[in-house]
Amino acid sequence: LGLPVPVFGRGDSSTIHIPGSDALGIVVDAGASVKSVKVGEAVILDSWTDETLIRGYETHDGFNAQFAVVEQNRAVPVPTELKGLSPERLSAMLLTYGTAYRAIVERLSVEPGDSVLILGGGKGTSFAGAQIAKSLGARVVLMGSNPELGQSLIDRGIADSFIDRRQIPQEVYGVISGDADYDQWLAKTEPFRKAVLDANDGQAIDKIFEHTGGLNFPLLASVLSENGILAFFGATGKGLKGEYKETFFYDKRRFVLDARWVW
Repeated sequence: LGLPVPVFGRGDSSTIHIPGSDALGIVVDAGASVKSVKVGEAVILDSWTDETLIRGYETHDGFNAQFAVVEQNRAVPVPTELKGLSPERLSAMLLTYGTAYRAIVERLSVEPGDSVLILGGGKGTSFAGAQIAKSLGARVVLMGSNPELGQSLIDRGIADSFIDRRQIPQEVYGVISGDADYDQWLAKTEPFRKAVLDANDGQAIDKIFEHTGGLNFPLLASVLSENGILAFFGATGKGLKGEYKETFFYDKRRFVLDARWVW
């Protein structure tokens, strides 16, 4: 039991906030109309609510509790093929894969032949995103700091190429200051675009999936193809006077985006 933590102004500030968005549980009771699960069954709990809020993050009734009440479509019986996995792995699946699915399928509408840039290097949500994008016929370009992991995903057919972000100068990353000159910024950040285009057969990227922040956002916007799309979640990292402010250049003009309006 912690102090109330209203997220983005949602929720009753007098309510105790219980976090927790990943869970595996055992059904201890079910209403008379519940047909998809039964008492005693192991179920993975889906953290999305019917209002598409993340339970335990954007709501107060998270899963770090002894008991939780969910709609039956939010309690997914453990498939036979996955019953050998540990409870920790099973509980971590739905939020990770659900996030990737919403981005890759619902937001980006990835199609065969699309190039998809995924940051995160093939761990966590980027691993799920790469799997889903590849299954849809996309060319998957990963960026991260573990080349061995990247190569293993290429060998397994989950990705097509890998960019080692450690090989890109650190001064390339960062928010765009208000007095920045476009041509100077473009010249300074050219190593990033070169690395991305080299990994994508010299072409700009059609679609990007990123757990983004202010340090990456300007660079990502600059490697999108005409009518390209960037889908992001979390918006963590160093923004401009707050982590949700993202800067970028468009038509040589500097813009500032408050990511909370996107949500």
